[in-house]
Amino acid sequence: MRRRAPARTIGLGAALFGLALAGAFVQPSLAAKGKSETFDYAGVAETALKQHIRPGYAAFANSLAALSKRTAPCADAPAAFNYAALRKPFANVVAAWAGVAHLIFGPITANNRYDRIFFWLDRKGIARRQVYRALKSMPAGYRDPDVLGERSIGVQGFTAIEILMLDKRAASADPGFRCDYLRAVIANVLGIARNVASAWSADGLASKTWRSAGPGNPAYVKPGEPVLRLVRSLMTATTELRDVELLRPLGFGKGRRKRSGPFARSDLTIDYIAARLAALRSAWVDSGLSAETKRLGAARGRDEVVNAAKQVDFEMKFMAARGIGMRGTPDFFNSDRVQEAIALGFPLKSARELIEKSVSAVTDLPFGFNAADGD
Repeated sequence: MRRRAPARTIGLGAALFGLALAGAFVQPSLAAKGKSETFDYAGVAETALKQHIRPGYAAFANSLAALSKRTAPCADAPAAFNYAALRKPFANVVAAWAGVAHLIFGPITANNRYDRIFFWLDRKGIARRQVYRALKSMPAGYRDPDVLGERSIGVQGFTAIEILMLDKRAASADPGFRCDYLRAVIANVLGIARNVASAWSADGLASKTWRSAGPGNPAYVKPGEPVLRLVRSLMTATTELRDVELLRPLGFGKGRRKRSGPFARSDLTIDYIAARLAALRSAWVDSGLSAETKRLGAARGRDEVVNAAKQVDFEMKFMAARGIGMRGTPDFFNSDRVQEAIALGFPLKSARELIEKSVSAVTDLPFGFNAADGD
């Protein structure tokens, strides 16, 4: 099941600007809204589908296909296979996953697909123990991606891939089983990615459902619900990125002890975070959310809404650029560059608050205290 970390407050960075806009978001009376001053839910949903959702899942599937191809030689000579050669294609997979990891709605939520790909946080180390056990007992079914897909989520997905590629126990395991198990895990995740991408394709069921929001639609009952899902996913991701994915490796949690971030085994935590930042900007800009919020704010004479949306634009651009500059740094969270990540805390918090305030000011979407829960 999809994990949800409790909301926390952490002291990350100094304030970049004052939130003087906080009290200015008062809904105008319904009488002040003209027909041309309504939020274009269908337009934003369509733009998000074509410019953000569909390209993101296609890139994820393609990156996995490339990784799968690179593992093919281990089947012929498992003992001699160079697993270090998989690091770069796996880094591409991680970056592509970051591009869609915030989209926790639609077909990715069916059949435990999300957790079968990315079982994190795994605070009790369930996946690690189960993969180690598999390396010792070598279950025959773990060589078959279809059989593997029916097993525990702990023996599938990215945790298993990282261990099988990089862990010392994997290096000492039976070479043939290690190769077959790794190829089965990648094939299983690739199958999930392709199924999800297909569902979001032009003729896919997810696209048809997304485009037909309204009465009778089992997933999106009201016209604005696709946009609501998109905005909530964006808000959830900014909260998780700040309060969990950055908090742990920075050591700002309980006891001030540094803990592993996502993809720590492959030293890709900061690269994943950088790609997440770029994806959040895409979810805000490429989906049309930013442009429509500013357009409608201007149409209603709501300068505070326009300015808030512009501030989100600025924060997103700043964070995406900072992420590009940080990625590729070895052992980043123990390096002398760690302060650069600390400075992301405030803009992440600011962006999340201003997204909710600006979008809720020009829509009738039901944002509330649980808007970041993804529910």
